[in-house]
Amino acid sequence: MSDRRFVAGLVLLALVTLALGCGPGRRTTVPVVKVSGEVKLDGQTVSDAEVNFLGQEYAGVAKTGPDGRYELEAQAGENTIYIRKFEGVGPGFDATMMDRRSDAPGGAAGPKQLIPNKYSDPVASELRFTVPDGGSKEANFDLTSR
Repeated sequence: MSDRRFVAGLVLLALVTLALGCGPGRRTTVPVVKVSGEVKLDGQTVSDAEVNFLGQEYAGVAKTGPDGRYELEAQAGENTIYIRKFEGVGPGFDATMMDRRSDAPGGAAGPKQLIPNKYSDPVASELRFTVPDGGSKEANFDLTSR
């Protein structure tokens, strides 16, 4: 009978330790600020594009509206930006589910990416934006197809 009490005591101790270590007071949060702007491609606003800000510890994402404008939360400091828009996809399309790009050699299946790779690829994107500590309403991106 004492073995059961000992094991029950260990289980209880483990649960209390886990509960204390995983509480909200122990979590580290990354401070974020509001960022907004407009996306254009060859001078034309881009609607329904996915705008991604990648900071050191936080990633923010938003969709552009019919006027090409977006708003999201991002980490202050330098962020890598990538912007994607796929041809012929409707609301609810999740680009993160794609495992191959449609512009890949060999004619891989999938919707066509309308934004050039130098802006749309998370690794190869040339876009950078330094987010001020107070946020920004002027994170505008005027992209070119060449």
